[in-house]
Amino acid sequence: MKHIGLALVLLFQAHATSVLVGTWRLDVAHSVLTGGLDDYRATLEQRLRIEVRGNDVTVVTTTSGIGSSFAPKTTTEQYRLDGITRTEPWGDVFGQKRRRKADWETDGRRFEIVDEYDFGRVVQRWEVSDDPNTLSIDYVSTTGPGLRRYLVYKRQPS
Repeated sequence: MKHIGLALVLLFQAHATSVLVGTWRLDVAHSVLTGGLDDYRATLEQRLRIEVRGNDVTVVTTTSGIGSSFAPKTTTEQYRLDGITRTEPWGDVFGQKRRRKADWETDGRRFEIVDEYDFGRVVQRWEVSDDPNTLSIDYVSTTGPGLRRYLVYKRQPS
């Protein structure tokens, strides 16, 4: 019975890999942009390139159309989706740390990331639609005055 449960978890993770991997484009019209992003609704362009290897998810984000230069900016974020809380360096200031826990949901279409800082908490819930051409990220922060974003991305052809 224990082996059947492990096989199901691995099957769900393999399925999640197939639905997450690829390039996604921000659908500004269906997203809730807050924290200053709404000011750039007309010019904002964002793409995610997602790769998955086992429980490791790499997201390369390219954003343009915001700030004074509107120049593209690329960042890379890595998530280890294994349910273990890790303390890791964070930010540009020496000595800052965050506690991060990230894990798959049992259906393989969702995962959650919880980041805890000395000044608050950020929870991201990523979900791929059943069809699987839409990715949504529900982002809730208790840092500062609090913030909630709901970002919707559409799958791009390979």
